[in-house]
Amino acid sequence: DYAITDGKAFRMGKLVIGDPGTMKRVINAGFRLDPDDTYPDGTYWCSATKMQDSCGTVRIDGATYTAWGFSKVDDRAEYSLECKKAGRYAIQFAGKDLSNAGHLVVRVAGQNLKAKKTTAKTVEFGVVDLPLGNMKFEIVAGEPQGNVSPLFIEHLLFVWQSLPSKPTEPIAAAPAGNNRVINGDFSDGLASWSIYAQEAQLGAQRNATPL
Repeated sequence: DYAITDGKAFRMGKLVIGDPGTMKRVINAGFRLDPDDTYPDGTYWCSATKMQDSCGTVRIDGATYTAWGFSKVDDRAEYSLECKKAGRYAIQFAGKDLSNAGHLVVRVAGQNLKAKKTTAKTVEFGVVDLPLGNMKFEIVAGEPQGNVSPLFIEHLLFVWQSLPSKPTEPIAAAPAGNNRVINGDFSDGLASWSIYAQEAQLGAQRNATPL
């Protein structure tokens, strides 16, 4: 379900990464690659046109099927991102006329990544830790260096790097009076549980005969 008004898109479908079923490798058209070329293994790519909202000069360019604009400070595109495999992902954009995209910032999961490397067809932002679940993903234009022509962003790329860098923490505290501690290990997006109980001690207390 979506709506496009005056070149602006609202409530488009969400971006989904981390599921092998969404890892589309063959690119049959686009600015970045030749028709028969592919993205590397572990790369999840999504269309930059699937915006939930936008502001400023940002528009959908129907001729190139790209997110167009980002030439003025505070230009912004907002997406809904679902991550099905928690971990560290390198974020890149593919498109056209991206050499002057050094003022772009990605905001996701409480982290801000500034553009680190740009070419005519790519922008690299570095690596981010993404948790499982749904979150907001934003592209925000900082202050450009002089006059910048509109940028054409075709694909948002999430390149798998490794499991989360942050240590795993307990997913739940034990209720009062319950001597069980539940810890979660979210490696590879799957939870494995270890439950430690003092049932024998509790049983002994319940069955003890008063003196």
